[in-house]
Amino acid sequence: MKEETKEFFTSVMRGGSLHHSPHLSLKFLLGGEAPVRVVVSKKVVSSAVSRNRLKRRIRAIFKEIHPPIQAIVFAKKGVGEVSFDDLRAELQELTKKALK
Repeated sequence: MKEETKEFFTSVMRGGSLHHSPHLSLKFLLGGEAPVRVVVSKKVVSSAVSRNRLKRRIRAIFKEIHPPIQAIVFAKKGVGEVSFDDLRAELQELTKKALK
């Protein structure tokens, strides 16, 4: 792992706030323009193709929303069956909670 990535994870995990939705958890710090990091465990989605597709979808949604936060998104069980529109709605709700 790159040194800057380690620093990013450390700073967000230590000082960030946490919000949950049924399929996702969002750990974030306000401010900054770092790209979103997405964590999808093999226990949550067993297929590598599905894990990568989910990560791409979440990153694409964050590009649309473009919130002013540094974020790590953790996937929960059952997220593999969620449609793209439902995933977008969940992430929008989480970012609204984060910006309050």
